[in-house]
Formats: sequence, C-alpha cells, structure tokens
Amino acid sequence: MDIIKEVVNDGSGHYVLEVDNANVSLTVFQANEDSKKTITSITNLLKKMSASDVDDTSVKKAVEASLANVSVAKMPKPNIDLRIEDSDMTAYITVGKNSKYSTLTKEDISAALDKAGVVFGIDDAAVQQALNNPGSRFIVAKGQPVIHGTDAQLEFK
Repeated sequence: MDIIKEVVNDGSGHYVLEVDNANVSLTVFQANEDSKKTITSITNLLKKMSASDVDDTSVKKAVEASLANVSVAKMPKPNIDLRIEDSDMTAYITVGKNSKYSTLTKEDISAALDKAGVVFGIDDAAVQQALNNPGSRFIVAKGQPVIHGTDAQLEFK
C-alpha cells in the first residue's frame, strides 16, 4: 500500500499525519500558540481516520517540540472472518471493507489461513474474489475426505 498523507494547515497548526502499512506517524511543522488546540485537532483527525492505539503522550511531545516522524497510532486492518465448517473440510472467508488508510492483501489472508491450520486446497482465485468483494462469503479452501484403505492380507499356497 502506498503511503497516505493527511496534511493540515489551518488555525490549529501545520502538521502531517502519514499512514504507512499499519503505522501512523506525525510531523509537526508549526503548532498553534495554544498547543491544546493543535493536540485536539490531531486527536480528532486520528479518530476520524479510525486509528487505534493512539499514543496521546507522543502526540503531545510532537506538538510541543515540533518533532518529525513520531509514531502516534496504528491503523487496524479490515476484519477477516474465517470459518472452518463441513467437518473441518471447508474454509469460508468474508473480508471487511478496506478503507482509504488500510487494506487487506493476499498475504494477510494467507497468514490467517495458515494460523487456522489451512495449508492445502487453497483456491487463489477465490481469495482474490474475497478481496475484490468485501462482505461476501467465499469458499477459499476445500479438503479431500479421507479414503480408508483395506487391510493387507497374506495368502499362503
């Protein structure tokens, strides 16, 4: 995903929030004389962006000292709903909607499948369909049922 920048230059100050992967960093060029106004503006923008794990202390330090590239929050990835059904033989997936700031990749889905123990029978085309159609449910892997063999027999002649 490309780096997304939110540039603010208004009565609250001049600052940039950058989103790179899941990390949100802050660069403050000029804070308002009342630093609380700048901090409030930054915090409100982070909420609007749906950022998580906002580090208020880092925001305050960046504003008060006009610091560059300070990590201040995380951008959560869209949800992956993975269900294993049909006697543990079928994996269904529904992905959440991507946002301007955070998107899912095939690697994210592969990691979720791997974590759930799904390593064979993965349908790459279905994974791509799930990514292209957030909110829809897709079968992304099917196992093969066990075929029980017959016991060996020895014949003496």
